[in-house]
Amino acid sequence: MKFETHKKLNAHFQKFAHNLKPDETALSYKIATLESEQEKNFFAKLKENDLFQILTLVPVNYAHGEAIGFIQGMPGTTDTEQFARKPKLLANRLMYFCQQMNIDSRIKYDKLNNFVHTELDFVEEFERYLDKHLLGSVLMVGLNGTHRADNSSPDTALHCQDVQKGWLQKIRDHAAQNSGQGVLNVGVIGESGKYKTISKAIKAGLMQIKPIYADGDLIAICGRNVIEDEAIENNKDELEGQFITRLQKLIGGCKAITVPHFPPNAILLTRLDNLALYVHRNNIRRGFIEEPEFDMLSHYFSFNIDFIVENFDACCLLENIELAE
Repeated sequence: MKFETHKKLNAHFQKFAHNLKPDETALSYKIATLESEQEKNFFAKLKENDLFQILTLVPVNYAHGEAIGFIQGMPGTTDTEQFARKPKLLANRLMYFCQQMNIDSRIKYDKLNNFVHTELDFVEEFERYLDKHLLGSVLMVGLNGTHRADNSSPDTALHCQDVQKGWLQKIRDHAAQNSGQGVLNVGVIGESGKYKTISKAIKAGLMQIKPIYADGDLIAICGRNVIEDEAIENNKDELEGQFITRLQKLIGGCKAITVPHFPPNAILLTRLDNLALYVHRNNIRRGFIEEPEFDMLSHYFSFNIDFIVENFDACCLLENIELAE
């Protein structure tokens, strides 16, 4: 590592010196929990990313409890001469359970040296690199996770299926307990299939969403195999450092987007505020260890989280979509 890089890293880590205990013999800071102000800044920085236009970040004080959800009031009438007036609500009671997820990484010295020579501030470039890895990891698990193993294996679970149960799997589980409501096994799209076009399949999916949720801010999150390349907006300046790619036209009457790690042959119809990431406060831990024998800096990060679908009545997952040749 170049002297200038080492100097800038040391200066950055000094901000955490009262919280991360330094090892004087090397650029090494033991893992420690972020303090309240650092945690507040961490949440604020995450929310700056466009990903949180479709995700809701929910910091919670307890490891488990009742999810916030969203409660939709229904228009109605009441004969108050005979009955007491009560709000007519559509609500479901959900529980969350935040569990530890590790998002560790290693950065080669050459990469760190490059950060020194960019137009951006070194610290900004360094933290942006780590944040992108963090958010990408959250997306991969949230969209592909099916269960939690004691020891996850990236060799056998290539899309982090064994790290934690994510949003899509929770939608599948809920459907399995409710006569399949909320999941549509589409199959072949075309003359030989049940649905002739993607739009018709989406219309069928919308029929599985309660009418009060089926309008307004619904979006279609699409896998890469179900959209045409020319439908994607291609503005490199806007896409730099962002996760959401917007499609130029509606699909089945819905605004459509793509995000990294979404299953390629699927579409999720959902409200914008329906997918939530619950994070247990006072349990965000990070640390840095220099490993000169490997010419790299290791970053250890963990937090306790849960992937929550706030209302299963406001979404539908279309799976196993195959476009006819």
